[in-house]
Amino acid sequence: MILSGTVGLGIWYRNRFYERVEILGRLIEIIDLFLSEINFSNATMPECCARIGIRLSAGNAADRRLGASLIKVHELMSGSDGVSFDKAFGRTMGECLKEFVLEAGDIEKFLKLSGTGGYSDGQMQLKALEKIRYDLSDTASSLKSEVENRGRIAVGLGAMGGLLLVIVLL
Repeated sequence: MILSGTVGLGIWYRNRFYERVEILGRLIEIIDLFLSEINFSNATMPECCARIGIRLSAGNAADRRLGASLIKVHELMSGSDGVSFDKAFGRTMGECLKEFVLEAGDIEKFLKLSGTGGYSDGQMQLKALEKIRYDLSDTASSLKSEVENRGRIAVGLGAMGGLLLVIVLL
């Protein structure tokens, strides 16, 4: 039982590594959707949030959570409170992203998107979004190259730790 428990723990850690890479990929896709909405529809950031949120609402559980948060950003901005985009996006998406397997640096990189709402020029918004996309893509690609090794190490350490515990307890 000890050995299977420690191997299971190693597998759980390995799955968390893979999940982080997957969520980073989803965040990059969301930025791509923002780029598309701004570039081709000349949509404002709140309009982008509403459209992308609706599109994501039909996806898997993670997409639905992200979509619901983006819709909430739009609702906060369109309400009578007069909340700015950077505050609404930063607060709402910050709370949402804490539910995922992301490091603080990953969340911080994505939340830089809240600062793009202050640009009145669409081209500046696009450049800022492309910079954020590049930063996240760089992180994701470096993780993809090492996630396989990290996964093997996590499972191996779990198995070896379990064997050590069994030997010590005998």
